[in-house]
Amino acid sequence: MCSSDLTRRPAVPGGGIPPLPPGAVLSAGGVRTYQGFAALTVWQPWAWAIAAGLKRVENRGWKPFSLRPGDFLGIHAALRPVDVHHLASVRENAVRAGRGLEVPTTFMHGALIAVATYAGVVTSRDELPVDQRCWWQGPVGWLLRDVRVLPRPLETRGQQGIWPVAGELVHQVWDQLGGRAA
Repeated sequence: MCSSDLTRRPAVPGGGIPPLPPGAVLSAGGVRTYQGFAALTVWQPWAWAIAAGLKRVENRGWKPFSLRPGDFLGIHAALRPVDVHHLASVRENAVRAGRGLEVPTTFMHGALIAVATYAGVVTSRDELPVDQRCWWQGPVGWLLRDVRVLPRPLETRGQQGIWPVAGELVHQVWDQLGGRAA
């Protein structure tokens, strides 16, 4: 839609231009509408391991009833400082994976760093592929696939539980990843 199209939109009571539909943002290029998604805040270095494609199961004490297999899930790196024991565990699992990835010594915090596709849950270590069993802590494992790293992490405040990625942040994510139209 170009700016002249705005004048052809039906008038709203009291005059003016009607509001844009949910998920739409008016920019110089017209109206952009992208698919919204939820996010999960994950402590480092676990968030890095997900973004690096090493860890494809996220351990929680609950099932994500608001997510369905195929839904997108943003991975947000928490502000919490890195625990040295967690770092040692990630390093050990990275070596076990044998992919030649070196675990960094510093990590991004307080930012969306990746988007994954939610693939369901498991409730037992034995339900996981063999290469993912070292990441199991349970009692519920959220399966992740098709992780796409944001070239430029987007600083934003995280939340506990599943939280909506909304407004311009949705557009900034999909613009970096080549778009995902609604």
